[in-house]
Amino acid sequence: MDRRIPNFFGSTLLLFGAFVIGEGLHRVFIQGTLSPTSLPFVLSLGFGGVLLYAGWRLENRFDPSTYVPDAEDEDEEEEEFDESMSPIGADQLAGRDRDDSYDGE
Repeated sequence: MDRRIPNFFGSTLLLFGAFVIGEGLHRVFIQGTLSPTSLPFVLSLGFGGVLLYAGWRLENRFDPSTYVPDAEDEDEEEEEFDESMSPIGADQLAGRDRDDSYDGE
């Protein structure tokens, strides 16, 4: 299964869970229309927590360490440098020397 689909729904559940908890906190501490021990506030914290947990579990269902992207052929030749794609002009490139001393370690 493609990882993007569960990650999308997991992120959506995380977002809605945060909105539900935030709305409950807003009603208690900003508007003052609910008390911290009222049933709607407790239920909003509980339901928001369940949504957050479900979204977190859905996003972490596929372990990223086991994900291996399509490997490119490592034996390919290096492509030649395309001066038209460079942010530095051709006249500035002419004065620079290529440094191949980096060995990748």
